[in-house]
Amino acid sequence: MAVRTDLTLLLGRHLGDYLTQEVLREWALLPGLGAGPARSLLSPDLGVSLLADDYGRIAMIFLHFHGDAGFQPYPGAIPGRGGTIPKRNSLMAALGRPDPGTTGQWSFPTFTMFAQYAADNENLLRLTLRAA
Repeated sequence: MAVRTDLTLLLGRHLGDYLTQEVLREWALLPGLGAGPARSLLSPDLGVSLLADDYGRIAMIFLHFHGDAGFQPYPGAIPGRGGTIPKRNSLMAALGRPDPGTTGQWSFPTFTMFAQYAADNENLLRLTLRAA
């Protein structure tokens, strides 16, 4: 897999920014259908989707694993030095315990990451990234 730009750099950036446009092309993120008031961009083949707010600022990034929502599994490294194995135990070994009072949230200086697990409570289904 080719090394790609860290998607967390997009959080809070405007869709029209030069860097944002370059990264959107790099990750093959294209407009989704029926996005409503928020704008959505999808890259099903790379397991990535994102939402921008009404002002065009990227508010959330979703990394999809294990066939979540029809997406191919996200092929990159998990943000925050989370490794590359999309499993609860691997994530906790790499990142430590989640934030107090949560079952799957980690806070970093520039973003917060929330993990959603499959029914087996071990396989990572989706990671949601938000600006801190």
